[in-house]
Amino acid sequence: MRPSSLSLRARLLLLVFFAVAPAMGLLFVSAAREHQAATNEAFEKAAGLAQLIILDYERLIDDTRGLLSVLSTVPEMRGDGARCSAFLAQLHKQYPRYANLGVSDRRGEIYCSALPLRQRVTIADRSYFRYALESRRFAVGDFQVGRVTGKASVNFGYPIFDATGEVRAVVFAALDLAWFNRMATAAQLPPGATVTAVDHQGTVLVHYPEPERWVGKNVSATALARERPAGQGVATALLPGLDGVVRFYAFASLHTNSVPGQAYVAVGIPRQAVLAGVEDALARHLLILVEEKRLEETKSMRHKVAGNGGKRREILGWTSS
Repeated sequence: MRPSSLSLRARLLLLVFFAVAPAMGLLFVSAAREHQAATNEAFEKAAGLAQLIILDYERLIDDTRGLLSVLSTVPEMRGDGARCSAFLAQLHKQYPRYANLGVSDRRGEIYCSALPLRQRVTIADRSYFRYALESRRFAVGDFQVGRVTGKASVNFGYPIFDATGEVRAVVFAALDLAWFNRMATAAQLPPGATVTAVDHQGTVLVHYPEPERWVGKNVSATALARERPAGQGVATALLPGLDGVVRFYAFASLHTNSVPGQAYVAVGIPRQAVLAGVEDALARHLLILVEEKRLEETKSMRHKVAGNGGKRREILGWTSS
């Protein structure tokens, strides 16, 4: 009886397989299309936010250029440090986007600051100061952690000229990078999504969420930094993030004077969050399809062996189990 039972079981399985094969093929084709559509949508959403960040950043650069250009002509910026600091402290209240406003002499010594100076501070080594001094025009610095503010920022400088046309000082503004987090929050990204800003040395300056875990760490050796697409504009890639979670990433370069294109922002949306629904639906449809065809073939087999009581009991015993 056992060989006959195995033969009937194998026959039933083959019938089920051949019956569902065309439908399974259609299911896989449909799932592949949904998979690609979900992938494209995730990349588009990440790229859209990255592009918004870049556009907002460029707008902030233009606004800062205008502000510093005006400040460079204000008499309070010259000479008396206490008077200058009091002026900038009042102005700073109107511009909370900046971590600080200040002025340094041509040696890089800060003599005027909206925030109190607890010790001597020099910016002689900062790229925005050097560029403003040497180029005699508006300068965009590297991303950094401020010596006065202690915050992640990107600083901008503008030369102040004396009566003879020589640069006598540099007025600067430190843009607080917390605006990255505000944009990420407003974007209503799915759970597990991240927004990261990395400077040209590979140091994380902004990370949403969990800034306390990542800010200040060098990530040059990670897959995110090594394998990100090169070039200007917005580029996309499927990569493991700093935490090892695979995400759909969009990368956009952030402009600086000293190292163009090296600082960047990365927006990542978890692969699992995007494709889980598609993959779960495929598995669910396959199970339903196979079960429906098995029941149909079982019913057909019952009718064929209805006149043979023994074989009928074998099939019924197998199908009920």
